[in-house]
Amino acid sequence: MLNLTFFLLFLFVLFSFVSKNKWLLIALLGLTHLVAYLENIENFTGFIFMVIFSCLIYISYLKNFNFSNIKFIFKVCILLLIYGFFLHKIPGYHNVLVMSNIKLKLNSTPFSLYLNFDKTMAASSLFVFSSLSVEEKKIDLKSFLWTLVICFV
Repeated sequence: MLNLTFFLLFLFVLFSFVSKNKWLLIALLGLTHLVAYLENIENFTGFIFMVIFSCLIYISYLKNFNFSNIKFIFKVCILLLIYGFFLHKIPGYHNVLVMSNIKLKLNSTPFSLYLNFDKTMAASSLFVFSSLSVEEKKIDLKSFLWTLVICFV
């Protein structure tokens, strides 16, 4: 059974396609972090790294921040943090094990499958705190409602 953290993450992804309200997306990300902390998927160290990552993105994408050297340093730090998140070098995350030691054939090497919270949250923070989330989006309420119906059926 999937836990509440990944359900909220799914809702964030769904709302990010149709919502023009950046504060709704930020609130949904914050709620997802809180639930992940309560469900022991993310600890305080991981949360601090994600806050630093989000602040660096927000500052480097400000339109009235004209210090190009500092922007360059911030973007290099963002790239290093992305590298750390995607290679699981950033501490503070306990990804959920979905399958363990599955063998497809008799002599094949067993593999395990995890739901990666850190990678998804890094991409979500990059989406929300950069200028990507405020791009012009047409909201088609009928399509959105059909998407919700299909997802919950």
